[in-house]
Amino acid sequence: MRYLLFIGLLFTTCFNLSYAQVTRGDLENMMDELDTNPENIKEMFIGNTSTYSKEQAIAYSYKKYSADRGNTLSLTDSGIKILYAPDGKPTSVYFIPYKKIATVELGKTWISIYLDR
Repeated sequence: MRYLLFIGLLFTTCFNLSYAQVTRGDLENMMDELDTNPENIKEMFIGNTSTYSKEQAIAYSYKKYSADRGNTLSLTDSGIKILYAPDGKPTSVYFIPYKKIATVELGKTWISIYLDR
């Protein structure tokens, strides 16, 4: 019985270690390499977002957020937060968990995030 428990624990550990994901540290390192920070990000592109139609069909597309329209980006311990605050008053928050990010491309003033399905 202990042998089966050990094998199950070993399998679970290997499975969890093999799952790669983007981390806050990865994004901070990328920003350091480009000498930028979240406050400098003026355009945010989020790819592979899902939308639902009246027929309950799922369609995948992209969303674009810009600082000109009151959107700001910040990094949290568990994900990326895009705060929508036109006129300085927050009205909505879009949160992207790091574990849902497939790829990230970063420039000095923009970020492009492609989500995992």
